[in-house]
Amino acid sequence: MVASTGRSRRAQRRDDPNAGRTGDWIRLDNAVYAQLALDVTPERIVDAAHRMGVTSYINPDPAIILGALRDGVSPLEMASAYATLANNGQHKVPTAILRVRDSKGKVIWEAGAVKATQAISSGVAHVVNLILAQNVLYGTGKSAQLPDRESAGKTGTAEEFHDAWYCGYTPQVACAVWVGHPEAQIPMTNVHGISVTGGSFPAIIWQKFMSQLSQDYPVATFQDLPYDPVAWNDNFRSTHAVE
Repeated sequence: MVASTGRSRRAQRRDDPNAGRTGDWIRLDNAVYAQLALDVTPERIVDAAHRMGVTSYINPDPAIILGALRDGVSPLEMASAYATLANNGQHKVPTAILRVRDSKGKVIWEAGAVKATQAISSGVAHVVNLILAQNVLYGTGKSAQLPDRESAGKTGTAEEFHDAWYCGYTPQVACAVWVGHPEAQIPMTNVHGISVTGGSFPAIIWQKFMSQLSQDYPVATFQDLPYDPVAWNDNFRSTHAVE
């Protein structure tokens, strides 16, 4: 499922004051994010997800930080939410049909402009973009690397390999890939000789698709737009212990 941010951008600057801070996040494990979920509170996580484009019900439990959803979400919702990151924190409701032409090519109907809402701050979106771009270069998303441009993304693998995801984006387009069995939660432990993880077939599918689609857009980076700097709190200490 693909979502466009609705604009093209040119690369302008490479320096970034957050670059040194984001590298450490790539080496953290799930226990740290579970701890963070308790600090932030599940209710705030649900609110942010809905503002970014997820429309399904999300159970407000700490485990949602690791994807433990009661009902799950669709690839369209994931593409929409990741497009919000690519769009500097601004969310646009997905539009399925942009225009309709008659047999002579004349436009007989066209969708109106979609209003953008600031779902998260531009500074937060910018930092997340840097982290997830590092994940493509050095983390679980290596198989999704594009040959000619920067991208960002996140892998996801369910317990017992029932589901596998890769959700990624360039500065102009977001795409979510889900691999699994629609009829039931069936372990994918021997697909072409491997257990399917988000970094395997989903990332490969994403890379092959986006390598072609991205050619419709100019090369851009996540450094393009100005953003409000994030106020880092170097003295923050979690009040929750995760064992």
